[in-house]
Amino acid sequence: QQARASGWSILTAERPKRRTNASDGLSKLFSAWDGDGDGAISRADLARLLRFVTNTEVANKILDGLISVVDSDGDGLIDFPDFARWIRRGAQG
Repeated sequence: QQARASGWSILTAERPKRRTNASDGLSKLFSAWDGDGDGAISRADLARLLRFVTNTEVANKILDGLISVVDSDGDGLIDFPDFARWIRRGAQG
């Protein structure tokens, strides 16, 4: 029973560390996408990112469509919980 307790302690001790690292990574990515640092990814932030990645201007209609897929409360912004769900959903395939 002592060995079981030790094994369980090791397993449970490692889990939060992994979650923290993943969360830290998402937080850093979110901050990079949040170009003006206001705590949300706006249409302007997304346009700036996509312009950098594609080297072209992206139409507002496309930007609004992308945001509407991710934005859960309909405020036209992608906050961190929306962003985290979006990234995790994409990572799952």
